[in-house]
Amino acid sequence: MTRTTEPIISVIIPVYNKINYFSAAVKSVTNQMLNNENDVEIIIIDDGSTDGSSKLADDLANEDKRIRVFHQENQWIYASFNNGVKQAKGKYIYILNADDTLVDNSLQLLIDKTNEYNEPDVIWTKVLICKVDKEQNILSQSDMNYEVINEAYYNTANEIHDNWFFLQKSELIRNQANLYKRNIVLDHLFRNDFYGADTYFNLDIADSIGSMVILPNEIYRFYEYGVNEMNISMGKYYDYEHEMFNQIYQKSKKIYMNWNISETVFLDYLVEIRLRELTHEIHALNNFDCKMTMDEKLEHIMRVCADSMIRRESRLVGREREYESRVLNGIMDLSGYKGSVGGQYSFLNTLCNALPKDYRDNVDLNNLERKDICNAINNELNIDRIGAVYYSTNWDNLME
Repeated sequence: MTRTTEPIISVIIPVYNKINYFSAAVKSVTNQMLNNENDVEIIIIDDGSTDGSSKLADDLANEDKRIRVFHQENQWIYASFNNGVKQAKGKYIYILNADDTLVDNSLQLLIDKTNEYNEPDVIWTKVLICKVDKEQNILSQSDMNYEVINEAYYNTANEIHDNWFFLQKSELIRNQANLYKRNIVLDHLFRNDFYGADTYFNLDIADSIGSMVILPNEIYRFYEYGVNEMNISMGKYYDYEHEMFNQIYQKSKKIYMNWNISETVFLDYLVEIRLRELTHEIHALNNFDCKMTMDEKLEHIMRVCADSMIRRESRLVGREREYESRVLNGIMDLSGYKGSVGGQYSFLNTLCNALPKDYRDNVDLNNLERKDICNAINNELNIDRIGAVYYSTNWDNLME
């Protein structure tokens, strides 16, 4: 297996304590059918594993000379991505998580497409979401990018700008499961401070893409495990999520604004996604690893989640009432909340007691007093005056 030429694709596999799954990830690459086996190299970045994954990586490298292993102290996953890119020799980079796999024969397909389309900067590829048990037996699977049904090639700035919204809406830019020219990744690299860095990276390279291909073929199998602790970011609480989602929102909007794309094309969609994420943030306060007390959770909602920036953006597309409803319904959904909050946040009872689940419905005013609503809206702890728009459907001038 002596390599005579540089590889076309460097598959980077970061691993940290994935002893039970890591071998399957690597084998899904080494077992690929290739016209020339040396067109692909595998870069394993061992991120300070303590469960035997380090030795397994070395053993796998001894079995296949296309594998190179680099051991490092623990730096987290995106630093591992970056370190792998720096060590890679291929013209292209493909990143595979240590507990996921590639679809059979997918790498030769990608190589063929780089030739067919004169080495595009990015090939966007589809992801299969596979719900699995602890042994990686697939229980069900779904197409994450189901809107992608046609192959497409774009090689002008106007074409890329015009089709960027499709990339975003179809969720092709949601993760790193795409084929990137190595020089583009080297020029940008992944930030290493939040789990949405893959999405942010795709936004960050937008202006550097001169040509791109969209493939309708499934390439990447993402395994979603039934136990949340086994998934990298799912079912966990992160105190930086609000700022992360805001940065991704603002980065997305800036791209369209710089490209002079009309807000009618993208803004309602971006706001809709940001509002869904707002609900996610609040629900995450109930996750097993969030150690806040109920009072601390309420304070977090009213000081962080209730965000004037989100209100302002929601107002632009007529979703301001939805914004307030998501905050209030999030409070209602908190574990242990039964409509009887005590202490300094007791004013929330007034705002939540008559709340319908559907933000489009009117509230039940039978047991509410306008004065109580006004007092709750203007409470000093209600910094963003949550409820002012929501209840103005029924009463005017609630900010007095």
